[in-house]
Amino acid sequence: MYTALHRALNKAAGPLTDELLNEAVAQHAPEQADLEWKQELPRRKLPGPEQEVEDAKFVKDIAAMANSGGGLLVYGVAETKADGGGGRADQRCDIGDFPETFENSLRGLAASAIAPPVLNLGFYLIGEPGSRALAVTVPGSLDVPHLIYRRKDSDFHFAAPFRNGAFTSYMSERQIEQLYRARFGQRADAAAAINSLYDDAAAGRPIDKVAWMVGVVCPREPALAPLRRDRQAVLGLVALANDLSNGAKGDRANWNGAHVRLDDLASQGCWRSGLRSWRVSTWDERPSMAWARAEASLHDDGTVWYAAAVGGTRLTTGEFADGWRVSAPRVEGFVVALGYLAQANNAAYGPRDCDVLVGIEWQGDQHIALDRPDPSGLPTENDPVARYGRIQRQWTVGGDPSQMHQQVADLALDAVNQGGIQHLHAIVPPRVE
Repeated sequence: MYTALHRALNKAAGPLTDELLNEAVAQHAPEQADLEWKQELPRRKLPGPEQEVEDAKFVKDIAAMANSGGGLLVYGVAETKADGGGGRADQRCDIGDFPETFENSLRGLAASAIAPPVLNLGFYLIGEPGSRALAVTVPGSLDVPHLIYRRKDSDFHFAAPFRNGAFTSYMSERQIEQLYRARFGQRADAAAAINSLYDDAAAGRPIDKVAWMVGVVCPREPALAPLRRDRQAVLGLVALANDLSNGAKGDRANWNGAHVRLDDLASQGCWRSGLRSWRVSTWDERPSMAWARAEASLHDDGTVWYAAAVGGTRLTTGEFADGWRVSAPRVEGFVVALGYLAQANNAAYGPRDCDVLVGIEWQGDQHIALDRPDPSGLPTENDPVARYGRIQRQWTVGGDPSQMHQQVADLALDAVNQGGIQHLHAIVPPRVE
């Protein structure tokens, strides 16, 4: 994790710790546009009007950070005010208890009292009772401006707070207009960027021989300070992705047919570095291994693309299916690999919203057909589909693994539904709480 506090203290990426806060107090670290000190938590269970005022303070702080590229709120640090300037960290304070219900209520406020809602807040308890603090990470957002209801006299109106250096101010009409223009422009740029990455990942694949599946996961907001990783670190990320994916693996016979290559990527892959990225492939030039090829690219900023052959599967008889016949479990396995590669590659950045684009590429004369497994795991041939469209989604990655399981299952179901297959066969259905 790399936050405004790490940058203020000139520290490398790492967890939020007691030592960091103590050093910030010792150095009297100043508040900044993306760093704010708070002595105590927002109060709860106050009389109606007083609670509205208290909630409004929290909502304003969250919206201001989101409108200004994201940042960090630290509760449990008293500040001293400098003449004409923002506060400086002065001493540690104890915030008391912070039960899960309190966290949920604050998340609910950020989602319901801000439009568009601010999601994926990170809550990190720091220290032991007696000097416990809470750090709240606010992600940057492409959905700016985030508006709140602001009381003025006896009426309410929409307002857009933002961080003006170490202070919080409200935007003028012209500033709000500029942010709306920026939002629409950034969406167009994001769409162009992910399509360009998809085209790069699909380029050069032998899609006249076997069908390939291609997927891209691209963070919507850039990382504050992208980490430069060496080969060993990326090997660890692929191993982590493989471990995380175990929770999605279902029926063993069908899962074997899914042929997820994460373990092969880590142990047998051919690695090479790129521009702030690492690329790994399980490329075997033998024609008999065309069905088993896969390649992934993990970028330092959290972007991931993955491409793998999904047609021409080797059958249990030793023969090979036609290149246009795609195994449904392999489609499911592809989505699992893509999802958990993205999950592992963004673990250091915390929860992030990402754009996702997935499709199947094939250039033969015959249309693609998705084959589902029979009870023994052998493919049952389906009719071809005239067109297989690319699937666009938004995922939250780098956070709760159970959320990734749900996202992976949803996208995989969409992917096999296009081929006329109603149910998943390889992925375990996510547990519904």
